[in-house]
Amino acid sequence: MATDVEIINWLTELGMKVEQEKSNVYFQINISPPLGGPTVAIIRPQPNSKYYIITTSVEIADNVDKSKLKEIMLDLMRMNVEFYLTPQDKPKEINIAKLVFSDLTKNELLETILRVKNSAYLVFTYLYNT
Repeated sequence: MATDVEIINWLTELGMKVEQEKSNVYFQINISPPLGGPTVAIIRPQPNSKYYIITTSVEIADNVDKSKLKEIMLDLMRMNVEFYLTPQDKPKEINIAKLVFSDLTKNELLETILRVKNSAYLVFTYLYNT
């Protein structure tokens, strides 16, 4: 079972920028690549939680076409990540997440971070054609 300290050490070893976040959850770190990129949070809600939530979010411009949002949501489903729009009536943000149990290996952690980060890049590409 991976511990919070091990996860921090694994990511630090890779040269990632790791910042501990003070929040209303038991454990949260925000990570980003050394040269920048989307910030990904790794969260363990309670001390006895046996899982981590790996998550990020992307802001949505006011003038985004609803059909474009539908395409984005279909592709996020294909990428096997959870997502939700906030607020639901006039979305301003797409939140992307993947849950993993704490018995993960270094490679499983990296693959999950990459999946969440690539999902954010997919959303950026759809929204801003970059």
